[in-house]
Amino acid sequence: MMEHTLHVERKVIGNTRTVEMAGQPLGENQVRLRVDRFAVTANNITYAVFGDLLSYWNFFPVELPFGQVPAMGWAEVVESNNPDIAIGGRYYGWFRMAST
Repeated sequence: MMEHTLHVERKVIGNTRTVEMAGQPLGENQVRLRVDRFAVTANNITYAVFGDLLSYWNFFPVELPFGQVPAMGWAEVVESNNPDIAIGGRYYGWFRMAST
């Protein structure tokens, strides 16, 4: 499964790139969620602008000078190595701006 992720330059948040990579195998008790949708609001700008001060860049770390902005959204479990989490389950929460 190919994954697509939006990276934002931490010091110049108007500079972005889309990264495509093969999904990694799941470890024990891990799950993979397909992000169906996420909200882009003024809050996301705040997360990016104050990412270092408030540690938002630490949520989903990537190689500098880029970061991943967290966003609230909906996702569905598409793979599960956790006996307590079934494939097909839907979750609302903080995700990275990505396909999975």
